Amino acid sequence: LKRLIRVTRDTINTAPAPAIAASVPFDPTTIDESQIFEACRPAMLFFTLVDRIQTIVKKPAEAAGSSSSSSSSSSSSSSSSSSSSSSSEGDASGWVSQMKLVLVGHAPKLQGEFKSLVGTFEDELVVAESFSEFFDIAELLGDVAPGSPDEFIMAAWKA
Repeated sequence: LKRLIRVTRDTINTAPAPAIAASVPFDPTTIDESQIFEACRPAMLFFTLVDRIQTIVKKPAEAAGSSSSSSSSSSSSSSSSSSSSSSSEGDASGWVSQMKLVLVGHAPKLQGEFKSLVGTFEDELVVAESFSEFFDIAELLGDVAPGSPDEFIMAAWKA
């Protein structure tokens, strides 16, 4: 979260295109939290959406993975003598095939969760007007250092 804020700050401060700097006009000496929020909002929305999608998709995958781990343990011990490049390729294709099974096997449930996610995204996250509100909706208050989110943001911005 701190890195996201710093990257946004550095992008705005060194923006080669006037459109980027003009989209978030501010004076670095008198910047306030609302200006920082407007600058960080697009990236925060994107990463929050990606995080939620991963959480939704990986829940059924973890449950499926724990039930199939006993059957795959015997095959993994016999393949441990193969080369490291082929085992890493096998892990990648194994993950892909497992994810396909999860997506097909849990399609109705996932569809409902994605519908709920889109509703939350459109009705709550997009219209959030401050870091405190956004962090509360995105369930990120626990990730913010002790104190108010405003203090955390200003400290990260000035760091």
